[in-house]
Amino acid sequence: MSSERALEDMIVAASRILSDEWMLIGRQGRTGNGGIIDLLAIAPDGALVLIELKRDRTPREVVAQAIDYACWVEGLEADEIAAIYARFAPSRNLAADFQAYFGQPLDEPRPRDCHRCHAPR
Repeated sequence: MSSERALEDMIVAASRILSDEWMLIGRQGRTGNGGIIDLLAIAPDGALVLIELKRDRTPREVVAQAIDYACWVEGLEADEIAAIYARFAPSRNLAADFQAYFGQPLDEPRPRDCHRCHAPR
């Protein structure tokens, strides 16, 4: 691929190339840490999947960024996730689209701890 953006555009156009088990819910979203995630998806169990596309970066840079972003994603509340989806797919409803995509209702996620960043939820 000539650029991360070209790959991202291709994934958004045909998200199932990554996985049939992921529904894209966000793109180029700002994190609370000042970063911008490439893509965000949701799995059938309601788990969030962070998708970062990297080209010409050192492994240390990539890992540090991934950990920062993963901790941000881990701390998202249900209303924040719905707001991300509303920016990604204006006038759509996350719960309804989740039901249509996976054939099951979207349950409210249970609180959990982000052990990687030590941020209790």
